[in-house]
Amino acid sequence: MKVLLTNDDGPDSPLLAFAIEALCDFKEIALLKIAIPDSEQSWKSHAMSGHGSINPREAIIAGSPVVLVDGTPADCVDWAMHNLFAKGEWPDLVISGVNCGKNTGLGFVLSSATIGACLHANVAEPPRPGLALSQDFHDLAFGAAVKRGDVSAQHLITLRVQVKRHITTIWDHLRRKDAFLRRPVTWNVNFPEQEAPDLQIIEAAIGDSRLEQCFKEREGRYEHSLARYAEDVNPGTDGVALKHGHITVSQIDVRRLC
Repeated sequence: MKVLLTNDDGPDSPLLAFAIEALCDFKEIALLKIAIPDSEQSWKSHAMSGHGSINPREAIIAGSPVVLVDGTPADCVDWAMHNLFAKGEWPDLVISGVNCGKNTGLGFVLSSATIGACLHANVAEPPRPGLALSQDFHDLAFGAAVKRGDVSAQHLITLRVQVKRHITTIWDHLRRKDAFLRRPVTWNVNFPEQEAPDLQIIEAAIGDSRLEQCFKEREGRYEHSLARYAEDVNPGTDGVALKHGHITVSQIDVRRLC
């Protein structure tokens, strides 16, 4: 299996390193290529650098070669599919994440650049399946600190073990599905911060969540800040299952629009 890995939090997020470590352990993955934004690109959805240029450069993260792209996650996927893989070959799967923060509910799903990278794979030619991975943090300030790598070594050790275990769990679950690599859909996965005693993988519907306000006034300026967010509280939705401590997985099939 050939896999392309990207993210939207950039190279400093420790969750990217954890994902690289986990994927390198999977025997099914014969080739892993990594292309990520060279800076944080959260909330960019499926945006691309439509009238600009990108300038890829090489780096090493978690012992693996990585290409840093001065663009969006969708830019990374498009460039990597056509330039990192041998001519005429394509990745079997595009993985995006692990994102620092949940991506449950319609508001986040449509805004997330983690998911946007996978959606670009879904509409590429040839279309490829995507796997978007996100880690919930109840405390948004703590999640932001994790993204910067600005938390204690003990916190990172604990988080590393949990995230890698969750990646392995969802991988074992999805690879048994006949449709996993056959259909160009995005599998949107969210990992809980606090696991339920009976941790399960819940195949959940995407909730009808709402972004009530995304900008907050500060000294006469309006800065991006998710001040209010209305989560769908109906049973069976992704946000509810995640809140109860379970891993959620939801299918996003944008090709149904055709």
